[in-house]
Amino acid sequence: MNDNIDVVRGGYADFLNGNINGVLDRMADQFEFITAGAPEVPYAGTFRTRDELAGFFQRMSEEVTMSVFEPREYFAEGDRVITLGRYEGKVNRNGAPFAADWAMAWTIKDGKVARMQELADNPALRHAYANATANA
Repeated sequence: MNDNIDVVRGGYADFLNGNINGVLDRMADQFEFITAGAPEVPYAGTFRTRDELAGFFQRMSEEVTMSVFEPREYFAEGDRVITLGRYEGKVNRNGAPFAADWAMAWTIKDGKVARMQELADNPALRHAYANATANA
């Protein structure tokens, strides 16, 4: 189980270091990557290919600036890893701040990510994007 936590921790480290290719290399041949977000959040969605996932990271970096991205706790059972954390940042269009606690549920198969689903405070993101739209 610690190996599975290491896969997830390594993915977070790659993300925090700007190594998106490292994140992509951690994906299984077939995977599902689901990010939270209200309809107003343009980078939220479900991604099933490396190109789609690379596009997600590109779009997210264009849309928001993260000041905090902090995985805090890890729990593992079998092929599942749950991470609890927090992120904070701003919408780039107008500087509207957001902050949300999140949970990410990972499924690891043969050392690769087969599935990730993020659950976050959608009202906080919706509010920040509503402000961005209103002030655009």
